[in-house]
Amino acid sequence: MKFCTKCGQQIHDEAIICVHCGCQIASAAAPQAQKNDKKLVSALSQKLDTYGTVAIAIGIFQVLTLVGLFMGLMNIYAGIVNKKSAKLLLDDPRDIVKRYSPAGGAILLLIFNLFLGAVIGVIATIYWLVAVRGYVLNNIDEFERIDQNAK
Repeated sequence: MKFCTKCGQQIHDEAIICVHCGCQIASAAAPQAQKNDKKLVSALSQKLDTYGTVAIAIGIFQVLTLVGLFMGLMNIYAGIVNKKSAKLLLDDPRDIVKRYSPAGGAILLLIFNLFLGAVIGVIATIYWLVAVRGYVLNNIDEFERIDQNAK
């Protein structure tokens, strides 16, 4: 017999869930799953960081060439926020699906870039939609599981 690490109650050796508190019991597969989770979150973090770099570069170009001063500043801001999010995500991978699967904000930024920032501003937003959002949607089951385990 072994004991639950959460409630301390005695459980069967083969148990995968504690019958007393409902806590999932660690198994030999758990370390491999955690390693895969870290790879998924790390890859998403890299995509966010890349988006941040692209958005900042495009924003600077827009500001310097006066192509779209307002949208240039908005793209720089979006880039900085996403670069910070990329770092924070590694420590706190909660709510990934909730944060990165909605497309409304990106669509709005896309429209604003088309009308106020010239076509070049659309590049960063398309990258975000395809690389960041697409990655989350392609791995939605894994990210939902990571979210449940993080809470």
